[in-house]
Amino acid sequence: MTQTPVSSHIRERRERPADHHRGSPSVMRPLGRKRTVVLRMSLVEVMDMRRVVPGVALVASLALGGGTALAVPQSARSEAPRATVSAALPEHGSVDVCNFTKQRPTLKTGSSGSAVQQAQCYLNNAMTGTDVDVDGDFGPVTESATQRFQRCAGITVDGLVGAQTWSFLVFWANSSNTVC
Repeated sequence: MTQTPVSSHIRERRERPADHHRGSPSVMRPLGRKRTVVLRMSLVEVMDMRRVVPGVALVASLALGGGTALAVPQSARSEAPRATVSAALPEHGSVDVCNFTKQRPTLKTGSSGSAVQQAQCYLNNAMTGTDVDVDGDFGPVTESATQRFQRCAGITVDGLVGAQTWSFLVFWANSSNTVC
């Protein structure tokens, strides 16, 4: 009687049953078993997600009707994870709680002018217990209030009022609910 040839992967499986998990899952898995998928993410991908989550939370709260309803242009909707400052700005005709300027430059200690007044006004309206002088000078008190707001909002705490901080400030200051 002649023996039929057995392919190498079956022979290996028979010879080493404890090692049957080695090799290609599609060839080596027993019939009828479901394949388990393992999601592997690099540290960089996880860190990117940590930066995206606050923006997604803001967009989700807007979409679900939480807080003030704002109109978002179609181009901004397609880039939901990368929320922009303009997505949170009040539209023409709506009332902004602070009305010093519509400019949103990056502000830091030493900055001055109407944009600083706007940020100081937003800080006072977005947080309880905050009494920042709206004097247009970004000093240590404004920096400290900015850091407190950033911690409360769950965004990068650097004391700078950049695009992300402006976006959250505009939204929370114009919201009917004080969150921080």
